[in-house]
Amino acid sequence: LTGESASPVLLAKARAIIEADPRVVRIEELKSLQLGPASVLLAVTLEIRRDLSADEQRKVIGGLRATVQAGLPVIANLYLRLPDDVLAADMEP
Repeated sequence: LTGESASPVLLAKARAIIEADPRVVRIEELKSLQLGPASVLLAVTLEIRRDLSADEQRKVIGGLRATVQAGLPVIANLYLRLPDDVLAADMEP
């Protein structure tokens, strides 16, 4: 139903696709919103291996976005972000 979370089956499939990437350490948070009968917004906070450069991290995010949306076309909007502690560590001198 519009305005509610996506189905547990869809969320499990999205989680499985993301966790299948060996560069993903863990999913911290996965939230969804059903926008319509065949349209889902998915927001994921995930930790990526910290030994990757910023450019490599961007490539991981782009690849995950393409893989998730190809495997689950119902996901119309996908937001992937790193945890705040990772972002803060990247900003330290």
